[in-house]
Amino acid sequence: MDLIQIEEPSSAPDGADGVGLAVGIELSATGGATVAAAMGGNAELVVKPHGAATNAGIAEKELAALFGDLRALAEKALAQPVSHAVVALNGVSVPHGIVLRAAAAADIAPLGIRDGGTALDAAVEAEDIAGVLSR
Repeated sequence: MDLIQIEEPSSAPDGADGVGLAVGIELSATGGATVAAAMGGNAELVVKPHGAATNAGIAEKELAALFGDLRALAEKALAQPVSHAVVALNGVSVPHGIVLRAAAAADIAPLGIRDGGTALDAAVEAEDIAGVLSR
């Protein structure tokens, strides 16, 4: 008879330790804001809220509220907490400092900011970075 040892995971799978999923967020001049998640390198859109295009003059407070809304929608769709993101700026010129502060205000730890790309690209990058950081 062979014995197999099963080890308990070192952290709770439901994010009870304060670490949730890493997602990709796209702010687009033409398409508004989109959030995506990747698992195993395969990304898919989580939610694309109805709304107008994101303009370059968006205030930090409005951006923080938008990030908070995207986080809540992603958590509801994924049934898991979201704690980290890579943000893709697609045709939007928002200073990176404003993006970083707005994400932090929405309880999202920014893993990076891309100039260009889609939410799908950002989601794959977020998954890769989160995987490296969790080692």
